[in-house]
Amino acid sequence: MTERRRKTLWQFPWLYRESMIFIAGLILVGYALQFSVGPFNFLLLRYPVNMIVAAVLVLLLTGGFFLRSNPFIVWLSGVPFAVTLLGAFLLLGLIMGLTPQDALLPVQPDAQQAPPPVWHALGWARMTASWPFVFIYFLLLLSLGLLVARRLAHPQIAQWAFYCNHVGLWFVLLVAGLGYADIGRYVMLVRKGEMQWSGKNHAQESFELPLAIRLNDFTIDFFPPKLVVIDRVTATPQPPLRPVFYQINPDAPDGRLPGWTVHVETYLEKAARNSSNTYSAWPMEGAVPAALVTARNSDNTQQRTGWVSSGNMSQFYMRLPLDENYSLAMAQPEPKRFASDITVYTQDGQTVDAVLEVNKPLEIGHWTIYQYSYDTRAGTMSAYSSIELVYDPWLYYVYAGFAVLALGCAGLIWTGRKKAEGGI
Repeated sequence: MTERRRKTLWQFPWLYRESMIFIAGLILVGYALQFSVGPFNFLLLRYPVNMIVAAVLVLLLTGGFFLRSNPFIVWLSGVPFAVTLLGAFLLLGLIMGLTPQDALLPVQPDAQQAPPPVWHALGWARMTASWPFVFIYFLLLLSLGLLVARRLAHPQIAQWAFYCNHVGLWFVLLVAGLGYADIGRYVMLVRKGEMQWSGKNHAQESFELPLAIRLNDFTIDFFPPKLVVIDRVTATPQPPLRPVFYQINPDAPDGRLPGWTVHVETYLEKAARNSSNTYSAWPMEGAVPAALVTARNSDNTQQRTGWVSSGNMSQFYMRLPLDENYSLAMAQPEPKRFASDITVYTQDGQTVDAVLEVNKPLEIGHWTIYQYSYDTRAGTMSAYSSIELVYDPWLYYVYAGFAVLALGCAGLIWTGRKKAEGGI
């Protein structure tokens, strides 16, 4: 009985050892580039460069199809390399999930800033722009594409779900990665009754956009404000480590605060001060919420009654002194809904009327328009609406890839069910 000869390292067929060494070496090369030249600049892949990269990748896959029997191609599209590659991808993804991520913006060197933390130097704070992540990403595209190319050499109708699954995933990875550089994000400040056609990017650079927006009206609704006991000197909510608030509720006018019980006698959502310490209803621009409150201490030995108001840019706030140390105050109300009534004008003459709300964007061609913010200091008196415009010409291709992927997943579930029924 002859003893089986043991395979030496780097002798074909390559398996897990060679795959792990290769991936580890590639990651080390990536970190060397990370330290020497900084993060990968995705803006280099703007159109038409991304199309050229995609064409080169397709040519490589075509060559792999004709050389599918080559041991190196077999290894690149084989299970050991794919498992090792996915393990490295998941490890980088785990680090990304555990590390606060910065926005993918170009790094602006500043000599006055302190040296970045270690995770910034390693690229962990911007993982998707780090060289190791970029290398692993492109290897995933290459390995997955070669696997599909090899399987297409002997296509089988019965494996249509496999093809849809892998082709859909490959296409999503391709267009989502290469198309990122073409995404544009701009913030436009539009004043009520005016039209704006320029927006600013992340670097506060102004650009003239192919869309113009007119703000017809801006409305904002607030939750009922909250009452809180504060320190009269420092205005610190009490208790300092974990402040307690009581949100005004006309249906439940009684609340408890540290050391005090409060009863809301009258609540005016929109009011104006009509004397030094009283308020009356005033449903006009510049109105503030106000409440007439009676507060009793826990010993029921002291009682205070008076008006409190959060105030705004046109009216001073009002507090109710409780004792020599504390006062009762009304916090600024939190926005419940804010919306912009806008008209959008496009270069091709299209006019679209819409009401923008948070999480209810407007899509026009390759543009998605979001309600972004407003003048939070002015509140209901905000003179402008902040609108975000996102340009993504690759978005529908990503949707198409997900549709093919979903079709493949449904096919795999269906064929698995049929096999299970056949086995029964």
